Amino acid sequence: MLAQTLTLFVALPLSSFRVSGLVLADVCRLAFAGVCIRVFTRNRWVRALLVAGLIGIVGIPALARHADGYHALVHQHEWLTWTVALFNATVTVLVARYVFGPGRVGADRVLGAILIYLNLAALFANAYDLMVLLQPGAISGLSALSAVDMPDKRAAELAYFSLSTITSTGWGDLTPLHPLARGLANFEAVIGQLFPATLVARLIGLHLAQGGRRARARKPSDSPPP
Repeated sequence: MLAQTLTLFVALPLSSFRVSGLVLADVCRLAFAGVCIRVFTRNRWVRALLVAGLIGIVGIPALARHADGYHALVHQHEWLTWTVALFNATVTVLVARYVFGPGRVGADRVLGAILIYLNLAALFANAYDLMVLLQPGAISGLSALSAVDMPDKRAAELAYFSLSTITSTGWGDLTPLHPLARGLANFEAVIGQLFPATLVARLIGLHLAQGGRRARARKPSDSPPP
């Protein structure tokens, strides 16, 4: 959760105007992927192979010393973004199964719920990114060159748009114009309103049910002793 928070609120905004932001975003995503692999992958050899592959994806282009190094890093960064998007979708499903599953409600479930919320914002940002690539002008207010030549800046702007949409802030500087973009923004806004309430109700229901079972277990029996 910390890695995802740092990615959305610090690394992505910095990546729109600093190379160090690109590197930080990739490191945060690598850390997030590494933690998820550690949690959800039981085979240590498969886990090590995936971690080594992710390190190679980030490290090799970043360490390449040639004249076009910055552009290579930008394109590598965009490719890693789509890889992590698929990773995030899988992790979100796995975490949701745990958060909403049976068992004791503790701090780990609450943190998992926050991670789901942040992951949804990141996944919607990826969906907006794909829409802008397929239909330039679907969202107005983006920087002039961000649609094609500056994928890092586009990713930062669309992450900002996604977070303002899911929280129903709606600053108004970025506006969906294409009908599908408007429908997607509306869908995200509805999820942003209903998900916390549904989640809280679910967690409270589990907590009350568990508390009732524990109270009944501690209550002495009314039947006489044999």
